[in-house]
Amino acid sequence: MGNNNFLKIGAILGWIVKKKSPNKIMIFLLFCLCISTNIQAQIYATCTHRDYYKWNDSTKEFEYLNGYDENSMFKINNKLTMFEHTTPDMSSSYYISESEYNEEDEILTLVVVSDVGNNYIYVFDISNNTIKVIFQQDEVMQLLVFTVKKFWSDNE
Repeated sequence: MGNNNFLKIGAILGWIVKKKSPNKIMIFLLFCLCISTNIQAQIYATCTHRDYYKWNDSTKEFEYLNGYDENSMFKINNKLTMFEHTTPDMSSSYYISESEYNEEDEILTLVVVSDVGNNYIYVFDISNNTIKVIFQQDEVMQLLVFTVKKFWSDNE
């Protein structure tokens, strides 16, 4: 992705950030602990559904395309250098080139490259039980939203 796309993505990230959910404080604190200290624990997320959206330049919003139920699992390594995403049909690896944790919004943002060379921005939103993926396909910005069943770590 070029620099112009990352500037555009910055504006788009504002659209996908949601309000904090007080009933998720314990998960948030555990996640903060794993990220902000050198605890050697992997972080996991299980998902139950995915939805696809396409960016509309006219309305400046994502438009819903389709979605379906699918069980899958994310496993982020303890050093935040890579993660795996496993679905019933395949497993993919992603290499983390940049990471940022926003404590106020309880969001971990990862800039990654897949094991086949595709670029993505992953947004792990613990308080809203979602994982959002921003990518470009056919010169159009896309958004994939996973519904998370549970976040946890090896230290639980």
